[in-house]
Amino acid sequence: MWQLAVALLAATLISIHSASARSITGERVAESFALPVLQDLLEAAGETEGKLMRLCEAPSEAALTTARDAFSNLVRAWGRVTILRFGPLTSENRFDRLFFWPDPRGIALRQVQQVLAKGEADLSGLGEGSVALQGLPALEFVLFGTGASEMTNADDDFRCRMAHAIAANIVSVATETRDSWRADTEFSRTFRAPDPQSDLYRTANEVDVEVIKALTTLFQYVRMAELLPAMGDSLETARGRRAPLWRSMLTFELAAQQLTAANDLLRTAGYRSRLPEERRWVVDTIRIEIETAIRLLSEIETDPQNAFGIPDDRNNIAFAMSAVARADTILLRYLTQLLGLYVGFNALEGD
Repeated sequence: MWQLAVALLAATLISIHSASARSITGERVAESFALPVLQDLLEAAGETEGKLMRLCEAPSEAALTTARDAFSNLVRAWGRVTILRFGPLTSENRFDRLFFWPDPRGIALRQVQQVLAKGEADLSGLGEGSVALQGLPALEFVLFGTGASEMTNADDDFRCRMAHAIAANIVSVATETRDSWRADTEFSRTFRAPDPQSDLYRTANEVDVEVIKALTTLFQYVRMAELLPAMGDSLETARGRRAPLWRSMLTFELAAQQLTAANDLLRTAGYRSRLPEERRWVVDTIRIEIETAIRLLSEIETDPQNAFGIPDDRNNIAFAMSAVARADTILLRYLTQLLGLYVGFNALEGD
């Protein structure tokens, strides 16, 4: 259910420590979570770009393997960034430019295949064109999809140059996103220190609502956009190829990193310490459910293309999805009330 209206029961609201304690949420999130994970993303993207450049200059099986390993690290770094789906990451289509998903009609696949088939596109304007050609799903197909072995052939380097162009674009978008979180930008200033005159964040409550929305959006995105489409209605109708990054076998690693980021963001925001002792079980329970989901997904060793149709792996996926759903329910039903917040819509609904 995309619409997340949480009714506040005034008679049951518990007094939270002090307004001054709530005002530091933005500072904590910016300095201790957002900037570090965005810096990690930028470094992983730069490493991937560098490995691809070397692959293009001296094609070999070893160089291709090294580039693929760098891509895997980039996906892990991206997984920790996806929870920041507000502010800079949603401006100028940056999220879609980095990760065009969901893509139920296979737009990215078709467009990438068309460019590769022509082999003569001007790659310098990649960042100004279709978002489906700019991010990780597109780069994954170039590196792992049909014909990827051609990248070891020095006689035909277009595919390698395309991969390098996509990676360079990811570096550019990641740089823009990180820089927008730095303290001297309008977004960062008001996120850290809300201003009643600001069009972004007027109160500390609005910053807290943004963080809660980021958490619930991530929970729903992992469940509904990444895992559920591949589940089908039964073992027979499971379609692992509907999951993101199945070619590189990083589907479950991505989800695990996303959920790890949710746990880290929840801790960094400091909500547990703001609750009375007898109510801290709420945050503890959310974290237990998240950790349960991470463990279940990490136990899957089957490639994603087949895992959704294998009983034991399918059960792990289903139980992980249920744990994420419980974490989301507790977050919205209890934590928002205890913090005195109202959460209306999440980023998946365009708010």
